[in-house]
Amino acid sequence: MGFPFRELAVERGVLAPDRVLPISTFTGDASDLDLVPPGVTEVRAAPALDTPELRASAVDWQARITDATLLESQGALSRLDETNGLATIGYRSLRQLMR
Repeated sequence: MGFPFRELAVERGVLAPDRVLPISTFTGDASDLDLVPPGVTEVRAAPALDTPELRASAVDWQARITDATLLESQGALSRLDETNGLATIGYRSLRQLMR
């Protein structure tokens, strides 16, 4: 970006995720935890319904449909969360930590 924006943000107490992983990274298997080191990991998803419009307008339409399927199945993330001590939080929690 041309300037040290992360360092400036940290100096001002702005919290940000340590890493961003796509939801497709998670299969629900315990070995998925090897991909999540300690810290704050943002899980990115861009779910969408399989429609002709989606296929015509988004080059990543297949990934979006997969994201929707993963979120609907409640498999991948919920199993990891329940059995391995991970905490699911939102940006509201991060904002409260900054205050």
